[in-house]
Amino acid sequence: MSSPVLTDARRVHLSGRNTRVGIVAVALCLLALLGAALGHVYVRLEQVHTGYALSQARREALVLSETQKRLRLELEVLKQPKRIEQIARTRLGMLPPDPNAIHVVRVAKGEKRHRATNPSELARAQVRREAP
Repeated sequence: MSSPVLTDARRVHLSGRNTRVGIVAVALCLLALLGAALGHVYVRLEQVHTGYALSQARREALVLSETQKRLRLELEVLKQPKRIEQIARTRLGMLPPDPNAIHVVRVAKGEKRHRATNPSELARAQVRREAP
């Protein structure tokens, strides 16, 4: 079979369509390339921002670690028995107990030990033990 003969007008029409298809294809390729370039720039920018945030977090962790060390040292100083005794004597006016005022409570064998959670419960438990 023979191919149909194209007229000049038909050739121009097909040639124009091919040109438009080519232009659209090139435009789509350029658009895809632009999108890829913008995506790459965005990812790099996010990487830089994340690096800055990580650096800031590390500096903050270092400062907090140093603060924690300082506070632990301060706590150890504040918990020293000599310091507590000095405050008890000077600010609170406390004195060492009179040795005659100290009473040792012993639990008889076989008697259940009472675990008091506050001083008033302990006092009631001692009174119950002493009762006849």
